[in-house]
Amino acid sequence: MLTLPVISILIPNYNSGSHVRECITSISEQSFSDWEVVICDSGSTDESRQLLEDFAAEDERVNFYEVPKEGIYPGWNECLKRARGEYVYIATADDLCSPDLLASLCAVLEVNPSVDLAYCRLVKLNASGNRDETAWEQQPLARCNSLLFEHSHIREAPTELWRSFFYGHPVISINQLLIRRNLFEKTGLFPTDMGPSGDVLWHLRALSHSNLLFVHGPYAGWRIHEAQASTSDARISAMQCQICRERFIDENPHLVSGALRRGMALARWHLLRQKLKPFQNSFTVREGLDMLLVLFPMARALVRKVFLDRKASFTALVAGEGINANGVQMLNK
Repeated sequence: MLTLPVISILIPNYNSGSHVRECITSISEQSFSDWEVVICDSGSTDESRQLLEDFAAEDERVNFYEVPKEGIYPGWNECLKRARGEYVYIATADDLCSPDLLASLCAVLEVNPSVDLAYCRLVKLNASGNRDETAWEQQPLARCNSLLFEHSHIREAPTELWRSFFYGHPVISINQLLIRRNLFEKTGLFPTDMGPSGDVLWHLRALSHSNLLFVHGPYAGWRIHEAQASTSDARISAMQCQICRERFIDENPHLVSGALRRGMALARWHLLRQKLKPFQNSFTVREGLDMLLVLFPMARALVRKVFLDRKASFTALVAGEGINANGVQMLNK
């Protein structure tokens, strides 16, 4: 009888260079050992291909496949099609995970069958491997309620879905997540027509089906370098996320609520602010808006009502989240 692995570790790869060596090491050093590795290489021409082939030759749990070069999300999907484990972990070839990450995430999913997604903190790494410990604290939800992240907790669906419209995307990098594989039966595979933001749309779909469990423990490492597929431009990222939100709403009109509409409006306001940033010192934009609000009291009142009320709602939503309120269940104290 064929014994299936508990976790399928997926490594999609295209020319990740020497960074993949550290990725392989971080997988080999995991304290949890009941895994398989599925490597899908999209025709790499650098040293990463040989490193991954050697990894497969040295460990029978590792399988190497050559797949067409069709982009980042088709590569992820090729890995998923070959995964056999109960859980899926996508170990992007230039990123890292701490030795107890898989064990910790798997343990909490095992005892919480109502949850299909578990994630942990993330540390940014530059091309040289230097750590940026501030990346996590810069997220809107962490800034508004840092106490929430001092303990493991479950954020319940569908509350977490509309909360993501207020606070932004809750997961920075896919390698923070351990996913119950059968969740993909509900969400489908990763969208391949959303440019570099296919995972954002997939996460929205996932949050409409599953609670989200945060584990306070081991960190994932997200490497920032020039060759990576994701962008660090805040304006472009905000625009891509907004497109994903709008498409999700079009796909799921039955999920639209008053809270979700308010969150969507707030997201549009933040997107506008990002677009105006290059002109923040411009007389035309800055002084023109000030003049408009001075000359037209009704416009000023409208701006105060719409945006300050949303800010108040945004703050009110956070206020009680540390004490089992607003769809949050604390797991330890």
